[in-house]
Amino acid sequence: MNDLNSIPRDELLELALVDALGLLDEVESARFERGFLAAPPSVQAEIRALQDRVAADRLLLSDDQPPASLRLWTLARVAAAIETQAGAIAPIAVIGPSRAQRATAPEALDRESRDQIVREILERSALERLPTQHLWRAAALFLFAALAVTLYFHIEQRRVSHSLMAFVDQRMTEQELQRLAEETLGLDFDFATARALDVYIGDLTAAQIAAAPAKAHHVHAYLAADSKSMYIFGLGGCAPGAPVSLATGSDAARVVIGSTVVETRGFRMQCPVPSHGGPMQLRVGEQTLTIQI
Repeated sequence: MNDLNSIPRDELLELALVDALGLLDEVESARFERGFLAAPPSVQAEIRALQDRVAADRLLLSDDQPPASLRLWTLARVAAAIETQAGAIAPIAVIGPSRAQRATAPEALDRESRDQIVREILERSALERLPTQHLWRAAALFLFAALAVTLYFHIEQRRVSHSLMAFVDQRMTEQELQRLAEETLGLDFDFATARALDVYIGDLTAAQIAAAPAKAHHVHAYLAADSKSMYIFGLGGCAPGAPVSLATGSDAARVVIGSTVVETRGFRMQCPVPSHGGPMQLRVGEQTLTIQI
């Protein structure tokens, strides 16, 4: 070998390492090849061992996976190259049947397989060229549809829950009214001849009552025909165990006529009517009502 092509061993090993990584340019690669050929067999063996270790190093291997169409694209290119090379070296003239006439069944099958490979490559390439925004748009539409279905079932669940609560509340109210009616059967009070009294919201005077304030619908009061007794009952309004009192007069000269407590769903009270009449204050828990006689 020519001494001009010889390269020191250390430098030759460095070039071998860079060459194994594929980072040498054309000039350095040609210089490395000349130096490798000019090196003694022991150095050449050392270079081959070094490059084998670099090629087998897992830390230098890439985790990237080639696309699925690469294999088909490579096969198609090889098939096209074989077809081109076969056509280039075809004889000018032949004796006997032409190539088209001499095509056997296996050759026809090979041609059909190549055509199928080319079609599959085109289909896969078209799929890979699809913009990612289409995929994101499809995912967004799917998530929107899922959200709409979830909201629909949530609304339906709330509607059914409210219906069940209303049904239960109505059944409890009916049961309490039935119980209240059964208890009033034993009272000395004639509802058929009694007069219904107006119950207003708030602690009002006679002048304020004349202004037609809001009425309470959960409390009802009845005055007996002889105007000597009255019966009051209410449903709901406050928590069970809350105090209920009926009084008349101002706070300074307040006279309590009757009192009770709120039971499970309401209260009932029968009491005499004061001789002076006038508005009476009914206090149910924290709420104050006014009964006009």
